[in-house]
Amino acid sequence: MANVSDVANAFLWLDQQDDEGGVSNLKLQKLVYYAQGFFLAIFDRPLFEDRIEAWTHGPVVPALYHKYKNYGRCAIPLDEGFDFDALQKDEADLIDEVHQVFGQFSAWKLREMTTASLRGVTMNYARKQSPRKSFATTLRLGLIETVGAKKRLKGPSAAKGNRISAQEPVNYDASPPLFSLERLQGGDYCLSCLDQQGKAAFADAIFRRRTLTWGEVKKLNKHGLGFEKIPRKILKAGIPSCITDDADHFIAFRFDGMKPMVGYRQRNVFFVLWFDHNFSLYPHD
Repeated sequence: MANVSDVANAFLWLDQQDDEGGVSNLKLQKLVYYAQGFFLAIFDRPLFEDRIEAWTHGPVVPALYHKYKNYGRCAIPLDEGFDFDALQKDEADLIDEVHQVFGQFSAWKLREMTTASLRGVTMNYARKQSPRKSFATTLRLGLIETVGAKKRLKGPSAAKGNRISAQEPVNYDASPPLFSLERLQGGDYCLSCLDQQGKAAFADAIFRRRTLTWGEVKKLNKHGLGFEKIPRKILKAGIPSCITDDADHFIAFRFDGMKPMVGYRQRNVFFVLWFDHNFSLYPHD
């Protein structure tokens, strides 16, 4: 069995051979995830033992994330001394196939392709578990289409009838924002802290954005119907446990004059976490 660092370095090595411009931490996490999933589906055993968790931006191997987090969005260098030929043949062949199929996609597209099915899920591929059952139950075969084991990967442009294929992500930017209070936090920034005018303004803010898509909202003024990104580190409220470490910013929409409602986006849904009714949630310019 390979270790997760070997799998990661295999993708970095393959990228170098193809001179594709480097692999970021975000993209690497998704490639490693796909390699684990397809290896489980085809060989009925895990490629590596490390846990995969569902984070805000999709599946993540925590140990691998922390190893490379200082590189940010930059290309990750290959570990010195790594030898691709030291991998077992079935491991090397499958990693190469995953790279051919999924390596062509950008980091953000891979993020969109993997995020939807993994919200709130933690996968553990320890030997004591049945890895194939765990994988199939967790993903509900939503990301990997397979009729039986021992089938090989096929590229997205291959002929019709292939058992495994890469799925294109849904373009949620073409959908209007849906505003949800499901995850609104209690305390100083909850809905009950708003006066009658503030609650009416919130309803009006949703109404005025009803015909806009996310793509259109992105282009609008942040102090109008658009939004701005708020760095996580400047927020004065406690971060909910459902928000993972890789979420480095939140989104702020204006709902009552310049007063912002702050939360995060998941697909086409905006989850409001706080109403900053007194401008004290974070420093304002």
